Amino acid sequence: MRKKYMKRIHLAEIPRQSHHPNRLRWPTRALRLLGRMPDAKLAQKMGVSLDAVRAERRRRRIKPYRPKIPPVQWTPRLTRLLGTDIDSNVAARLGLPEHAVRRKRWTMGIPPYDTRRQRMGFAWTREKIARLGTNVDRVIARRLGVSMPTVAIKRAQLGIKSFYPRRRIRWTKKMVALLGKATDWKIADRFKMKRETVAAERRRRGIQAAVETRPVKPTPKLKSILALPIRLVSRRYHIAWDTVARLRRELGVAPLGRWPAKARGKTISPR
Repeated sequence: MRKKYMKRIHLAEIPRQSHHPNRLRWPTRALRLLGRMPDAKLAQKMGVSLDAVRAERRRRRIKPYRPKIPPVQWTPRLTRLLGTDIDSNVAARLGLPEHAVRRKRWTMGIPPYDTRRQRMGFAWTREKIARLGTNVDRVIARRLGVSMPTVAIKRAQLGIKSFYPRRRIRWTKKMVALLGKATDWKIADRFKMKRETVAAERRRRGIQAAVETRPVKPTPKLKSILALPIRLVSRRYHIAWDTVARLRRELGVAPLGRWPAKARGKTISPR
């Protein structure tokens, strides 16, 4: 009896809606662009997430957009570079995609570049060692014809400092007195250093972080600020993420997909 009952249940059709009520209704002109342009660009144009564009394209079984790359004319000069360095570096030198370099190397039967074997087989003379630390490792590696890890490891083994030594910050009494009284962001901006550096020094001295308790003042420029990506708003204007989300809801501001070119490098006071 139970099997017959279950069979009747499975045979019964459950009424369903034609589509999910929360699913985006795609305009006809937007559907025509699926697969004809990058998903990220279409998502930015429509003001939706990248996952929404990908899901709709896959649901309609449309292949992703692939830019047409002109065929590469592999000359003997270009093929001689294959296997002399990692594929990404060779592709950057030739101005080609990495997969094109890798496919050509496979078809010619050239083994991939082995950095370990190259480090062991490279002969370090006095003249070559004298160049270490005189410029960045990338430039020296290009001049010597080896990879950058080969130069970096050899320089570290000999105890030679890098061309750009790490900045050592001397904490004065004036700087220490601000720890815990001003936010880490303000101290970092004032003394031209990273916020993480200020936070690490503050924690090392056992000082609690200062919290900005002043409420954000609604100004005409505030809406344009809240429209920027939440990560950039929080980092540039020192506002918590939940505060940004709350202000967006109260003012009815929809976030943008990226940082506009006009707003880069400019700081607007939200308070």
